[in-house]
Amino acid sequence: MSVAVSRAAVVPPHYEFLRTADGGAGTFGSDLWATYAAIRTLRWIGRLPDLSKREYVAGYLHSCQNPDGSFSWQRGLASDIWATFYCSQTLADIGHSVAPTEPFVEWISSLQDKDGAFAMMPGQTADVWATYYATRVFKEILQLPVPNRHRLADWLSGLQRGDGGLAWSIATAETDTRAAYYAIHAKHAAGLDDDVKWDDERLLGWLQSQQAPSGGFRFSPEYAPCLWATFRATKALAIQNWQPSEPEACENWIVQRQRPEGFARWENYEVSDVWANFSAVGALQALNVTIEDSQKDRVQRAIESFSVDGAGYTYRQPSAAGDALTTASALFSAVDKAETDSVEQLSAWLQRAHMPWEDGIMYMPGRGAEIRCSLWATAALAYAGRRFPNTGRLSIWISKLQNPDGGFGYWQGRGSDLVSTSAAISALDAIGESFVEHVNVARLTSFILSCISEGLGSNVPNGPITTSSTAQASRLLVKLGDRDGALSLLQHLPQRMRLSGYVEQLGGPPTLYATYQTVLAFQANGLGIPAQISRFLDRLITREGYIGWTPIGALRQDPLILPLHGLLSRKLGEPLFRLPELVL
Repeated sequence: MSVAVSRAAVVPPHYEFLRTADGGAGTFGSDLWATYAAIRTLRWIGRLPDLSKREYVAGYLHSCQNPDGSFSWQRGLASDIWATFYCSQTLADIGHSVAPTEPFVEWISSLQDKDGAFAMMPGQTADVWATYYATRVFKEILQLPVPNRHRLADWLSGLQRGDGGLAWSIATAETDTRAAYYAIHAKHAAGLDDDVKWDDERLLGWLQSQQAPSGGFRFSPEYAPCLWATFRATKALAIQNWQPSEPEACENWIVQRQRPEGFARWENYEVSDVWANFSAVGALQALNVTIEDSQKDRVQRAIESFSVDGAGYTYRQPSAAGDALTTASALFSAVDKAETDSVEQLSAWLQRAHMPWEDGIMYMPGRGAEIRCSLWATAALAYAGRRFPNTGRLSIWISKLQNPDGGFGYWQGRGSDLVSTSAAISALDAIGESFVEHVNVARLTSFILSCISEGLGSNVPNGPITTSSTAQASRLLVKLGDRDGALSLLQHLPQRMRLSGYVEQLGGPPTLYATYQTVLAFQANGLGIPAQISRFLDRLITREGYIGWTPIGALRQDPLILPLHGLLSRKLGEPLFRLPELVL
């Protein structure tokens, strides 16, 4: 029995996406990484905000804290060391302490593997990003010695490659300026300056070789120089008591990036954002360059313009701070409502987010490329009948994201998880590329199977079992040709239904996300969709007209809910309609 649903019923009638001055859509809210970069930069130049703003920032950051003392990207998500570092460091910068409670220490200690390195989340493979974050939290926030230091010294020693550079992990081959910065910083934070065995002459030569003739530094030779890479390189050199081959050329290149409203990250890219200002100030300090008051004034004015009222900061002026996820959500809505002008503007914004200097799609332009944002952007453009002008760059970037364990991480160098792995394969599908031509299928299969235990799936090996992970594993097995394995996983899902929707874990409330992931798995396996899900979708709508993630309700409208609710409604009314494979 099908349920008739209007395609236009994607957003509540009273809700309007917050359209930004740059043609996209955004939340006009705070971003964690931007808040860290803003406060850290202001502290560097001695211009911290007033007490009332610092308290707003503290309130925003504490809202990300979980009961064990660790932090997540936003309220309600699982903790990771990425968010824990940025939250705890920012709180310390504004004079707030983070208590080294026993549960907090136990949580961060659980991230360390047998080799002494750290992972982003429990169960993930260790990488140099996470190791950097963890060692600095131990030293600077908890003020505790890093455990298993000698094993960590051996792990860090194993990062050097034949070209002299440092890699993301002991199992990866690619060297990168960021990896070198994180490894050198971790060595120093852990007190291992005399214990890590690198060939310093080759490492120095490799770092210096990343300086372009223009004076700026690159992540690796195939990239254009940018302020982010320049800060990472100059700071890494400074920690080692080294300097660039051409320090004056580097200083001049940085100064050339300054605009009246602040620094811009790349040549021929005129937008001043929080990361460019952070990187420029950090690099000038690493070069021991005195920052004049007039420069500080411009940086301060820029960062103050990025402030969000009553909270933290975003990456540029809030009215212009579009992001890929919200813009993709708005594009789904605009297509269904046949808003031609909006479809054109939003599509163009997403296409511009595929910048010449990054091969993936960024959450916010000027930031690093991320796989889930790449999926949402490609899926939304496909829904609108559009695509990126150069999908070859995107497919190559995705293929390079595959880790030695066969899975994919959220961004380059990060450990694998099932959400990111699913996003990578689905993004290739969305741009019409066969994943078997771009990934190592045997290793991919191995990673997926490592996330399955007793017939159910988890986001990382040996992690918590969830319905969404089980559904994602099932869908991936279908793509790999293992239909029996895929169907076996789905046999466990009906007992996880409650109130006509699917729960993430037994005993919890049904959620829109778990239900969407389950229906995607049914679709992949050629199974019918339970008609009673329509009742669940109705229960998600509050009296005020908001749509929530659960029937518990919502105090405001999360824009990422809207495409999932609207597309799922359309699937129930049009069984032949193919749901976009969106994950979060």
